[in-house]
Amino acid sequence: MLSEQYIETKLKEWTEDDKEEFRTAYNEGDWGVVYSMTEDLAASAYMQQLIIAELAERINEEK
Repeated sequence: MLSEQYIETKLKEWTEDDKEEFRTAYNEGDWGVVYSMTEDLAASAYMQQLIIAELAERINEEK
């Protein structure tokens, strides 16, 4: 599935600082940062929201 590949790629590519930036932005509702960090995702807005939520869940679990 494309979304799973995208999530796995981001988790591998992002540094711990990137993950912390994403985690903080997501948890504080700073959607400009969240969307800018996933702007390379070519998907519908709905799919992007689902992927962002999954990324956030996985990154929050890492902490």
